[in-house]
Amino acid sequence: MLSDLSHDIRTPLAAARGHLQLAVLEDGAGESGGVVGAVDHINAALGRIGATSAILDQMLDLTRASDPDKTYDLAPTPLLPALLGVLDNHEAELLSLEPAVSFEDEAVQVEADASALERILENLVTNAIRHGRSALRCVERWEGAKVLLAMSNEVADPRSIDPSALFDRFYRADSSRSGNGTGLGLAIAKALADGMGMELTTDLQGNVITFTLAMNATRTHEA
Repeated sequence: MLSDLSHDIRTPLAAARGHLQLAVLEDGAGESGGVVGAVDHINAALGRIGATSAILDQMLDLTRASDPDKTYDLAPTPLLPALLGVLDNHEAELLSLEPAVSFEDEAVQVEADASALERILENLVTNAIRHGRSALRCVERWEGAKVLLAMSNEVADPRSIDPSALFDRFYRADSSRSGNGTGLGLAIAKALADGMGMELTTDLQGNVITFTLAMNATRTHEA
């Protein structure tokens, strides 16, 4: 984990350092385009430093979520409004994925810490936005005493994905480790789900990947 963290921090910091060095050279050149070029490099460096901060923030979130002594304020929490709230927050990004939501029991409430549940849904939706290539389907159903929420869509290159490793820290399907993600979002979601007594699993069939969150719930009426 420390090796992966070192890699992911060193890369954007090295890029930031390079941009700042170029900014110094541009500014010292004294040419007409020097100031503009320097500003561009400084902005790029700030972006790389921001990426480093995001990695550290995510690592702190994962550490907290994985703490065996962490307590959760579990209470009946409406599932549909929680999901719709997250989808609404990403309305513009989801336009091309045309999310479809189907609930057997729209009034169902799950035993959850509301903020932790929202974070799980946020990370799953964000993951779908980054890697999905088709409509995002969100389906709720009862299975015995459990409520299952399955979120699925197509991925571009299923052969590059190892479903058994998706919840590992810093795992990325792209072996080049490029992209905007930190490789921690799904690990955080898994840790939060485990902490609340939920079960978060994944399944890859063909080019369709499905994340399923199984939760304890209160049946508000016969579905």
